[in-house]
Formats: sequence, C-alpha cells, structure tokens
Amino acid sequence: MTSLDARIANLFPSIILNLQESIRIPSIQGDPTLDAPFGIQVKEALNHALKTASSLGFKTYDLDGYVGWAEYGESENMIVVLGHLDVVPSGEGGRVLLLAERYMEIKCSDEEQWTTKDPL
Repeated sequence: MTSLDARIANLFPSIILNLQESIRIPSIQGDPTLDAPFGIQVKEALNHALKTASSLGFKTYDLDGYVGWAEYGESENMIVVLGHLDVVPSGEGGRVLLLAERYMEIKCSDEEQWTTKDPL
C-alpha cells in the first residue's frame, strides 16, 4: 500500500461522513439574500463543502455565495475539477438521494471495503 493509499484509507470514514452530510442538505434554489444569491439552502451546501475542504488542508474561497473553490499547493499550473451542489426539488425522484445515502451506509459498513478499489 502506498502512502497515498494509506492516507485515503485513513480518511475514508470521514470522507463518507462528509458526503452523507452533503447529501442531507436540501440545496434547492430559494429566495436570494445578501450573502446567499441562490437561497439559504444552497449557501449551506457551499459552506459545508468549503468547511470540508478546509479541514483537509485546502485554502478555500467564497465569491459572494456565487461560487466557491479550494486550492492545494502553489503553482502557475492548476488542475481544475468542476461540480455543483444544488439539486432539483424532491418529489417522485427524491427517493434517489435517500437510496444513495442508504447504499453508502451498507457499502461502507464493511471495513474491508474501505481499503479496496471498488467504486462506491
């Protein structure tokens, strides 16, 4: 096992916990406020993501609630990964998030799975 594999295995339980916490945030666009242009729930999801990144040693930035990003290290070159945190309102398809979280609980309850390369 490489040192990167060992670090990931060590962080895996907290990664799963943070992902489950993210899934639980109903980040549906709402009425804008001064510091939450897409609504309070989307801002909560952004804050959670930035807090998680910061706890992992990243420098984090919040551009007035419109976008946030995290950086690690210093260089003229960068690798960029884009994503979004808002979701569609719950309804008939709202079960998908609950099923995803439940799947992760089952899959990750087996400690052996934490060190395999199986996809979640």
